[in-house]
Formats: sequence, C-alpha cells, structure tokens
Amino acid sequence: MEKAWKLKTVRSTMGNQSRLGCILIAVLGQMPKHPPRIRGGAIITSDGLVIADMELRNGKGFLATPLGDITEIRDNFRCLADHLKLGDDERRELFIELQKWIVKDYRATSTLQ
Repeated sequence: MEKAWKLKTVRSTMGNQSRLGCILIAVLGQMPKHPPRIRGGAIITSDGLVIADMELRNGKGFLATPLGDITEIRDNFRCLADHLKLGDDERRELFIELQKWIVKDYRATSTLQ
C-alpha cells in the first residue's frame, strides 16, 4: 500500500476484524493471511446485494457470501472518509477503488438494441 490514506483506512476499520474492514481490504486488492478474508471482486445483484467469495473462520473455504446492500456499503465508505477527514483526492481514489472492485452490476440495464 503506497498511499498513506490506504493504511489509515484499514487501521480505522480494524483490518479484517470488521465487515467494513474486510470489504476495504478486498477493495484495495489485499488478502489477509488469516480469515475472514475476501477473494477477488464482487457482484451486485439486481436488488442491490453485494456478493463476494469470502472465507469465514468456519473452515469451509471460500463461498459466495452476501456482504450487504450496496447503498449501505457506499454510505459506510462515505462515513469512513468523513471520519478520517480524507481530502478530495483521497476520497476520489477510495471510491474509484470501490468501483473497480465491483466486477458485475446486475442492476445495470442497457437501452441499446
């Protein structure tokens, strides 16, 4: 992690010891050594639920796991940025990383024929 804001956000969320921390670490492209941990990107279902492959502490390996509603996750990221008083550029980078982490959004519709 080359940017100071990345380390600051991970520390603030207690690393992979919180749901937001697990999501944030995955968004930043990292993989904790021990579970809980998220592998790869996430999808958003047609009703707004974020799902990603996650390994919990139960020893069952990586399973598709619902992480919460995208609106809630977005709002949590906003609150985190506000709490840490991230600058405009840092905030923008944080949300760009969140967008890149979403590999498929099934809410999206195309009007092209």
